[in-house]
Formats: sequence, C-alpha cells, structure tokens
Amino acid sequence: MDVTKAALSTTTLAEGNPPGARMWKGSKFESFYLMSSPKAKGCRGERLAADILENLGHNVPRNRKGRPVRIKGDSDHDIVVNGDRIEVKMSLTWGGVENCFTWQQIRPSQCYDRIVFIGINPNSVQMWWATKEDITKHIEGCDSYRQHGGKDGKQDLYWIRNEVPTWCRSLKEW
Repeated sequence: MDVTKAALSTTTLAEGNPPGARMWKGSKFESFYLMSSPKAKGCRGERLAADILENLGHNVPRNRKGRPVRIKGDSDHDIVVNGDRIEVKMSLTWGGVENCFTWQQIRPSQCYDRIVFIGINPNSVQMWWATKEDITKHIEGCDSYRQHGGKDGKQDLYWIRNEVPTWCRSLKEW
C-alpha cells in the first residue's frame, strides 16, 4: 500500500495550502510563517518587540547572551522596558487578509504594566500597546473578547480578533 499516493488523493490535501499561504512565499517575514511551533513564534515575537523598542531608544535589560530578561521570579510578563513589565502578544495576519490579526491568551489577572500587540503581515510589521488598566476596563469580563475558560473552566482568557481596538496606542505615545 502506497500511503503517500493515498494521502495525495484525499479531500484533505485537495484543499491545498491554507488561505493566504501563497502571500508569505518569498516575503520579508516568511520565516515567521514557516515556524511551526506557536511557542517558538511567541519567543521570537518577544525578542522582536524588545529589539524594536530598544531601537526606538527605550531601555531593555538583557542577559549575557543578549536576550531580554524579566524581573527575577516573575513569569507574568515577557520583557522589561524602562522598568515596566511588558506582556507581548504577536499575531501573523489571518486567512490571507492583511491587517487581520488575532491576539490570544490575554490574561487580565497576570502581573504586567503594559501589553504590546505585534501584527505581522508578509512584508510589514505593526505594533501597538495598551496599559493593564486598558485591558481591565475594555476586555475583562466582556464576553465578546472571551476566548475560553481553560481546562477547568476557571481561567479568564481573552482574545482580540480581526481588529485593532481604538483604545490601543501607537508607539509614538510610549
């Protein structure tokens, strides 16, 4: 039995590549699209946020290997910028539509001062931020942003889908 031949004749593979896959081929940020692990994408997004903010003149503490560091013993944030604890959320554009981002696993209960949202299109990057107070005011308890309750149904997890909220700020306002 030729499993490859059988697989190629399935309706699953007849669907072709996911929507928008073609738009990433040869693009400036194709390497993000090709990363298979969400965790690896997230870690790279954290480093990208740190690098961008540092390039804009902000202080980002780093370890001996040059990696951004957290405040010791605190895993509720990803990087530190100018002494503030920053949570980083990154999204590639979804469904082949530029500027259509989904930022997931937003946790209002975590300890951070600001949250940074990175949106990556095939050939451009955008970045916004909000305060912890913005998240509490605009997302926490709002069913339209509720992602799910976690394995035991007791977590407050939220997402922002297909939009950049008007209360997000540009990096010029940092």
